[in-house]
Amino acid sequence: MQIDVQQLQYISLFKELEPLLLGQLAEHSSLKTYESDEVVFYEGDALPACLYLLVTGSLRLTKISESGKETILRLLRGDEVFAAPALFGNGVAPATATALEPIKVLTIQREALLNGFREAPEMALHMLGIFNQRLQHLHSRVHGLVSERAIVRLIHYLPLFHQNG
Repeated sequence: MQIDVQQLQYISLFKELEPLLLGQLAEHSSLKTYESDEVVFYEGDALPACLYLLVTGSLRLTKISESGKETILRLLRGDEVFAAPALFGNGVAPATATALEPIKVLTIQREALLNGFREAPEMALHMLGIFNQRLQHLHSRVHGLVSERAIVRLIHYLPLFHQNG
């Protein structure tokens, strides 16, 4: 399904952009709906070169270890970017993305987004800020995993499951 300029204006990443630029992004975007428990992509899938943005709903990103154990990497809510390797990396899905409830996912082709960055560098800076926050969160999580007792780690993760339960 195609998305229009007005819909893009409600997404935080794009709300400060000029309508002309939003129109160019909209031409190279699509909006897809997924049902509860539907997989958006599997770990290892080849992803098209585009930005993935969860517009509405909740999404779970998981990884399966060699022993078959599933690890939840992130739980996302609407208005969050995900699948960064599709846009900036090798194009291989680093994890499995599964809808926790009905969701809408916006994709914008990489070339259109790069053109948008050239025309509106503040959009690129905003996206870098998002990825910086993720790195800081990951750093804190890894530090917690190696420095806290198991019961303390469990207490930290309980609110995540309560929000999505």
